[in-house]
Amino acid sequence: MPEAAEPTPADAEAWIALVLRAYAESIEHGNRCWQQARTVADGDAAAASALARAAMLGLERMGADEPTSFGMLACEALRHFGGAPELERLRLARASLPPRPGLRDWRRDADRAIAVIEGRVLGRCACLAESGSGAPVWGPLWEVEAETVDAQRCCCEITARCTACGARWSVLRDDGYHYPQYHWTRL
Repeated sequence: MPEAAEPTPADAEAWIALVLRAYAESIEHGNRCWQQARTVADGDAAAASALARAAMLGLERMGADEPTSFGMLACEALRHFGGAPELERLRLARASLPPRPGLRDWRRDADRAIAVIEGRVLGRCACLAESGSGAPVWGPLWEVEAETVDAQRCCCEITARCTACGARWSVLRDDGYHYPQYHWTRL
């Protein structure tokens, strides 16, 4: 008997269940599920929309026991692929997302996704929302033109161009803390 295919984000309920089972195995397995879905969504509008819907469902149901990276990667998927259908739902869900003690409140990722989606819905470029929230410089929103690593200062100086509007930015990625911090300046 042939084995059933793994669910895709198009079947949001089953896919979120699959991702949570993967996280039960390890953080790496869970993160890999998100990465595989993003790879497909990068070139396919229907897959991108399905991933945004699945990510939104995952956040709406996220409990205190789910790993922080589950929520962060759901927010990242929304930041890249979310639109008007997810915006109000994300605003409502943000208030009930479980906080995590630690160095940084991961719910800032939800705030960043809201700002980026708002701009997208209003027809504005996302680069102002990205830069204003200290977002990392990677994914389909950015073309990295140059990177210079300064090992003594534990940082990387990045020149990036917004793929939507063409604006150029200088971004200092400071790796000298517990997690990278990004400082943006428009060129």
